[in-house]
Amino acid sequence: FALSAIKQRLVAEKLISPKKEIVFLPAGGNKGISAIASVLGMKDDLPPVILDGDKNGIATGNNLRKNLYKEFPEKLISIKDVVGNDEFEIEDLIPFDIIERRITRLFIQADEEFGDTYKPGKPIVPQIENFAEKNEIHLQSGKWKVDLAKYFKRRLESEVPVDEKYLDWWKTLFEKVMKTN
Repeated sequence: FALSAIKQRLVAEKLISPKKEIVFLPAGGNKGISAIASVLGMKDDLPPVILDGDKNGIATGNNLRKNLYKEFPEKLISIKDVVGNDEFEIEDLIPFDIIERRITRLFIQADEEFGDTYKPGKPIVPQIENFAEKNEIHLQSGKWKVDLAKYFKRRLESEVPVDEKYLDWWKTLFEKVMKTN
């Protein structure tokens, strides 16, 4: 949801103009990427893969470089190569000010505000997970990320202003995707 919304915003603002349609398929790691590529019948023309910069993303990238993407390492795009932070994930491409209200609702029963503990420049996913644990709030595995991405998509479609830093990151990411596609 988030990447599709970002693509739509970049196209609408004429910051990118893809020659082909860019579609995002959430794969969930090595097995998922291999399965999607085989279902789509892709052996010689593998799709670009956007990898989180966290440990799982690095491990997935390393595995793909050794196996399925051995001949196409340029198609593996890490978030860290776009934003320069080793541990950033897709969620870190989302401006906090756009999703802060949704995160606040996630933690409505907490005694403190997530925004008061949020550390800009640090990966947001572990901050959210640690805050939930500290406040004994159960986050449904994966579902909260999807809900956050859907909320972000709606907000982006409402033409909420976006800081230039994020627009630059998004444009860089999509230029890398288009270059490999």
